[in-house]
Amino acid sequence: MRPVIKTRCSRALLDVQSRRLGEEIVRVSKAIQNTTDRALIWTAASSVTCPGQKRAVAPVPGVPQAGYRAPAPSTVRMIDAEPVTIPLQLFMINDIAITGVAGEVFTEIGQHVKQDSLFDRTMMVTVLANKVGYIPTDKAFLLPSEKAVGNPIKPGCAEPAMVNEFREMEKRYLPVWKAAK
Repeated sequence: MRPVIKTRCSRALLDVQSRRLGEEIVRVSKAIQNTTDRALIWTAASSVTCPGQKRAVAPVPGVPQAGYRAPAPSTVRMIDAEPVTIPLQLFMINDIAITGVAGEVFTEIGQHVKQDSLFDRTMMVTVLANKVGYIPTDKAFLLPSEKAVGNPIKPGCAEPAMVNEFREMEKRYLPVWKAAK
């Protein structure tokens, strides 16, 4: 008997949730005011290059290093390596900025890009699709973060460079946007 009651309760809960969601969709749809029959689409691509680094002693493949935890930053010695280039894209739809990074960016960097953006509606899309891999914040290098310890990008470059380059790309778009208004 309990499964039947549980199923009925689950269906009732789903019914309530779906009604609330539907009501919210209708409410938001009715409140939309800023519509247009024209859309200006503009794109730009750029990149930033940061000093590279690598572990002085590479981990041995197949040998567990420190269990599931990353080693403390002070125990991993890094040496200079080839610079790392981070591809960036900006996709504008009217006054909506969609920033793209070919790497897995820590959330705080995306928030920093949004705060510094010239446009109120800004978002970041990241793709782990190249050799860059994870792009940590400078603060993450100070913590025993698995994605920061041994990262190929030296701290102090990626975050400010990406924020500044996205802002520069937005500055190039502003005259185009103003002329189209």
